[in-house]
Amino acid sequence: MNREWLLKYALPTLLIGILVAGGVYQTWQRSEDKITTINCPDPLQGCQFQLHHQQVSVNFIEPPSGLHPFTVRVSNAEAKVIYAYFTMRDMEMGYNRYQLTQQSPQHWQAKVVLPVCVTGRHDWLLTLDMDGEKVAIPFSG
Repeated sequence: MNREWLLKYALPTLLIGILVAGGVYQTWQRSEDKITTINCPDPLQGCQFQLHHQQVSVNFIEPPSGLHPFTVRVSNAEAKVIYAYFTMRDMEMGYNRYQLTQQSPQHWQAKVVLPVCVTGRHDWLLTLDMDGEKVAIPFSG
């Protein structure tokens, strides 16, 4: 095979194949993410949900507001690591993942900041990732 043929046909075909395979893999990974959504009318008052047969509670210590720090607290969570991140339905909000710190064996918290939505929306979605188990909590701020 000559070098010109490789550069003209084989290399572009290989690159397209890699891109297609990557897209298929990402789509498959997203479908594998199981997220449980819970109803929480007022995160300031707190809300409870079941995770692996244990009652977990989450609450905001201060009222949530764009660009103003507030504390997210998770209790009764037997986890090795807990992350919190914020999005809106059908809208990514950039990288804003927070790792909660363990305050005691079953109590975790983090100071977080809501990203600002340029459209003025206030319908947020807090997703807690507790050792890979994801729980989504819709709220308004």
